[in-house]
Amino acid sequence: NIALSDNNTHLEVTKSKVYAGSTNSLRIANSESEEETETISAIRLDTWMDKEDIEHIDFMKVDVEGFELQVISGAKQAFSNSKISLALFEAGI
Repeated sequence: NIALSDNNTHLEVTKSKVYAGSTNSLRIANSESEEETETISAIRLDTWMDKEDIEHIDFMKVDVEGFELQVISGAKQAFSNSKISLALFEAGI
């Protein structure tokens, strides 16, 4: 697994200590003891594709709970050069 972002960086992810399989988030942790934060590495999709020598992605599904713009921004070259055939973004309204 990798985390995608608009730059190569480290991010704080909030995760539940109580509910296994619960949604994790890039929001600030609740002061309650049920949540904790973890530092994760994030990379631009363009950087990852270059690093792994990936020329093309047929299908990409993105479900990032409000972080869609950062993922898209980190994939500018891939989208501009038609290196992704189909991308599905899940967004809650």
